[in-house]
Amino acid sequence: MIERSARLAAAVVLALLVPLLIAGKAKAGGELFDGCVDARARPVQSTIDYGLPQLAHAAMENGRAVVRYNPALMPDLPTRARLFFFAHECARVALGQPLGAECSLQQARQADCWALATLQRSGEADASLAADLAAPEIDWAALPGPARTVDLAACAKPAGALRLPDSAPPSVTQSRQNRCVHACGDRLWQCQNRCRDEACRGQCLGHYGSCESACGG
Repeated sequence: MIERSARLAAAVVLALLVPLLIAGKAKAGGELFDGCVDARARPVQSTIDYGLPQLAHAAMENGRAVVRYNPALMPDLPTRARLFFFAHECARVALGQPLGAECSLQQARQADCWALATLQRSGEADASLAADLAAPEIDWAALPGPARTVDLAACAKPAGALRLPDSAPPSVTQSRQNRCVHACGDRLWQCQNRCRDEACRGQCLGHYGSCESACGG
């Protein structure tokens, strides 16, 4: 369990400040959400699949993660809620969750909070999102993860949450901060790889926090 937690923590850090997803123009009668990346910042293919029984679903295909999306399902679901569930599946990839097995309730809630943080940092989350996700007509058979209450209020905002990219290029200051945070993440990865116990990994995270703070924000 400790080894798995360390790998997940490192995966989160390696994905810092990398765009998780963008809402593309309507294609083939529905939105195509693109820009998902895995924990190593490798592009994850997203594709429309009208035969998919779920709104969005991440799976391994030919050794690579793929996120499929069915825009024909739940047409009355608001766009932000659709973004949330697509971000949920991208989060499962970025967090290194096993895609060949059924998502557990704990894994689903972890991905929910990651998806929320993504939308918050992107300005895509508003007060109506929680209500949209709690609507009585929500059909969990067509949505990612087990049937559950999406408790957005219980999500603690993770440090360095991903954000959607702005249309304008990053400023010199932003680029410098991004390089700084990535360097901190690299050092955390190397530090945790040398650790043999949880206390050591905790020290690595402490050093990372100090390093990230020094980058500014």
